[in-house]
Amino acid sequence: MNGSARDSFRDLVSIVTPPAVAGFMAAHGWQLENRFEGVKEIWRYPSEGRGSKYRVMLPLARDYEDYERRFSETLIALSRVYEFSPLDLLESINATKADVISVRLNKKGRGASISLFEAKSVLVGFSGMIENAAVRAWNPGSSGRGRRPKQVTRYLSENLRFSRFSPESFFIVVLSMLNEEHVRPASLEPGDRTPYPRRVVSTLASDIESMRAMAGRMRSGVPVASLVRESDVDPAAVKSLAAMSNSLDLGSIDFSFQWAAGFGKPDIKPRAYTIEREELDVMPELERYLVAPRPARTAASSASYSDELRVPLADAEAMREVTLRGVIQGIFRGAVEGAPESVGGTAILSTTYGGHRASIRVELDSAQYSYAIEAHRQNIEVQVKGRVAGAGDRLRLQEAVFDLESLKRDIGESK
Repeated sequence: MNGSARDSFRDLVSIVTPPAVAGFMAAHGWQLENRFEGVKEIWRYPSEGRGSKYRVMLPLARDYEDYERRFSETLIALSRVYEFSPLDLLESINATKADVISVRLNKKGRGASISLFEAKSVLVGFSGMIENAAVRAWNPGSSGRGRRPKQVTRYLSENLRFSRFSPESFFIVVLSMLNEEHVRPASLEPGDRTPYPRRVVSTLASDIESMRAMAGRMRSGVPVASLVRESDVDPAAVKSLAAMSNSLDLGSIDFSFQWAAGFGKPDIKPRAYTIEREELDVMPELERYLVAPRPARTAASSASYSDELRVPLADAEAMREVTLRGVIQGIFRGAVEGAPESVGGTAILSTTYGGHRASIRVELDSAQYSYAIEAHRQNIEVQVKGRVAGAGDRLRLQEAVFDLESLKRDIGESK
């Protein structure tokens, strides 16, 4: 091995740690033969017969003068055993302590490359899927609105890493790093604690499987309204997946999961999912059903939606000033019928009014409109004051005043 190659392995010394290398060896069949606490470990790989096929020394004491040289020699020895380059070895060590998420776009027509706009849509949509999974993995009962928990922000900023990016075929690999103290050989008892990063990736895999299954049932003719009532698919996940499929010549999206070898595997099968173009095409329709206001229903079906009764006419005509809290289901430019021409846009607020769930149109000025867009994108709950006008299912909030200070703070801390 020449000097340049040795220097490459020395560079790894500052990137990987002895516990990570120990986890890699334990996950690949190496056995700990001896340990000198705080100084070094001796690992062996058993041969098919008696004895050891390989033995390596793993230094632990960083304060020894020759630590870097000894550790780089250990990495070189492992690279020879597995015929790995420095980059291959680094990715294999990381994969031992990380769940690996792979995404590939399969294109039709004009080659495998995609436009910058398409790439942005994919990255934004995929990031939204992971963020939504992270929120619900931390709190399964969360609506996803309001401030993001600090633990979720820490995971998104510290545990997620791009491992590989191929612009030719738009193939990306993301590592979800597990905490080292939780990474143990699969042959050992892992205990009853599942690391939070593992719960995030498991939630993401379940989301993808659920959306694919629902899309298949929609294409087979099952009414969307019926599917929505019985589904546990999260609207934010559907919205993010729909955002990934903006390319007109996209044939399908492949998602695959490789579970960290050092921490067993969750009970999720299969580990690879392909969502076809026909299934992606129904995502916008599914999103509309999941987030849109409920349509008026017949007397025969109203019993199933007793919590969505029409707001009484008397309340709607009162023009009382009210304070409402809720999530913005939709937003668009231009005013609704009967609103002033100066209104910059309209938001559909899902809230509780008159003791019942209601979808109320909120007239926005240009400043409020820009913040409402961001609140809608991040699914943040907003607070707004105004006077309710209209009747029945045609309610609107006039003279709307957002609690912009609170909204700005939530938007800032959610980024």
